[in-house]
Amino acid sequence: MLKERFSKIYNYIIGSIKNKFIAAFLVFFILPFILITFIFVGRYQMRMTEKELLYISEKTKQANNQITKIFTEMDNLATSIILNEKVMDILMSSPKVLSYDWFEEYKTLQEILDLPASYSAYQYSITLITPKHIYLNNARYNSNLKIDDALSTYIQAGNGSAVFFNRQILDLSPASVLSLGRAIYHKGNLLGIILVEVNNSYIENTLNPFENNNSILYILNRDGSILYSSDSSLGPNIPENLQKAIDQGSNTVELNGIKYLMQSHTEALNKTSAIFLLTYSSVYEESTAILIRFFISFIPIIIAAVLVILKLTDYLSKSIKELNSQVITFGKNTSLPIMIKSITKDEVGQLSQGVMTMSKQIISLLHQIKETEAQKRELEFQNLQTQVNPHMIYNTLNTITYLAEMQNVHNIQEVSSSFANLLKIISKNKSEFILISDELDYLQQYINIKKYNLLFDIKTDFQIDPDAMNSMIPKLLLQPLAENAIIHGFSQAKADNSYLLTIRVIKHKDRIAIDVIDNGIGMSEEIIENIYQSDAHPKNSFLSIGIRNVMERLRLQYSDQSIFQINSYPNIGTTIHIEYPDFPYHKLDDI
Repeated sequence: MLKERFSKIYNYIIGSIKNKFIAAFLVFFILPFILITFIFVGRYQMRMTEKELLYISEKTKQANNQITKIFTEMDNLATSIILNEKVMDILMSSPKVLSYDWFEEYKTLQEILDLPASYSAYQYSITLITPKHIYLNNARYNSNLKIDDALSTYIQAGNGSAVFFNRQILDLSPASVLSLGRAIYHKGNLLGIILVEVNNSYIENTLNPFENNNSILYILNRDGSILYSSDSSLGPNIPENLQKAIDQGSNTVELNGIKYLMQSHTEALNKTSAIFLLTYSSVYEESTAILIRFFISFIPIIIAAVLVILKLTDYLSKSIKELNSQVITFGKNTSLPIMIKSITKDEVGQLSQGVMTMSKQIISLLHQIKETEAQKRELEFQNLQTQVNPHMIYNTLNTITYLAEMQNVHNIQEVSSSFANLLKIISKNKSEFILISDELDYLQQYINIKKYNLLFDIKTDFQIDPDAMNSMIPKLLLQPLAENAIIHGFSQAKADNSYLLTIRVIKHKDRIAIDVIDNGIGMSEEIIENIYQSDAHPKNSFLSIGIRNVMERLRLQYSDQSIFQINSYPNIGTTIHIEYPDFPYHKLDDI
């Protein structure tokens, strides 16, 4: 289904120049523009995120410092009361019944509680709970507390250490206060419990500069319980996702489907932590608004560009449609050339002019083809006549060979049969390549004829690798080299010499190596250099044409994969070395 839809879209685009222009405009301008814009916005938002993380990290640290300051003051107040000797004396000798002595102790203890909190009475409340009595300072809401209730038991679990907690969040009492509690022991005996508390409203006012509508601030105790939260909907513990993000050291977290940037800071002394969350949407709100305004402002430009493209393609397609109509008409009737009335000066006009010129040339070529076909039929007739001649010559040579054999004239028999075999090899193989075995047969027949022509005996030594017999060689490649050895190397030598022509063929892996060796008069370095230089004209024109023909055929057939070397020494002989790739027989049609 999806493939068919894409196929329809593709056919729709390629079916019209107008659609191609619009598709090209979308692919090569609009899409890259959108991609670059989003990359830019992404990098901008990444930089904004980095800066925002630094900012909220600093805010988190400052908020935690403020909380630490409050906790330190609360701890100092509790410590100063516990270390007061009169307080400890009163707690250890407190009468069990109401008396004047008790009243004096109560009054003294009350003055002691009022003294440390007098400079900050608007902030802190102090409560001292003993097994029999309770002493209050700005904490009337604690009048019903007892030494054995849930709150006292929670504090006693600290074994005399400071315990910070939020009573309302822990559901220990409805009082909206942040509390510090310490159990007072003497020789293992519980003397009482002291509570130093501050109202949550004061905490909120203190942390207000660090909060806004897009952020959440948590203050966590060392055990992970919440001491303060700007999100009143939470229980005593932070959400699981937030705890997981804190453990992983992540900078982001998702709560209730909202993504937040997150920073945390832990105070080294009392191990309280401040967690600050800022919504992603508030970080990117400004950049998103800029991006939306930019795209809205860019829409008129896109519409204008599309309209211009439509107008331009209509203009171009009009001329092309007219040209197409004329070409179709010309295809049906080629007697009259294409004529277009309105020709523009642009590329379409140049194309129209070229088509009109081409139509005139086609008409002219059609007339020439008719004349050529008539001449071709005449030449074919003549060719059929000439094909009779080689056949007649081949039969005649066979007749001469038969007569020479009957009359026991071996030299005439050898020459005529060799020539007949030459004609047979040449005529039976129309391909540019033949087997090396056929090439060597041809070469032997040629030498048999040539020795009678020059009136001296030529011995041959064919050293052929059996693996190379069925390999291929360009047709008649070795004959010019053998002819050069016989005419140039042997004809000028003394008649009493023994003339030997050696042909060595070796197949190694995927290459064929051939050496043509003679013991003739050799060649000078000047002649060899002239052969290698294509622009040179050696004195021996036959030598130039024959060997250079072999070199050129190797170069055209095998390019730089072939090797042609001449090594010659005067009065010793010449060796011509050839190498070329061994193409398999089944590849010959592709060569």
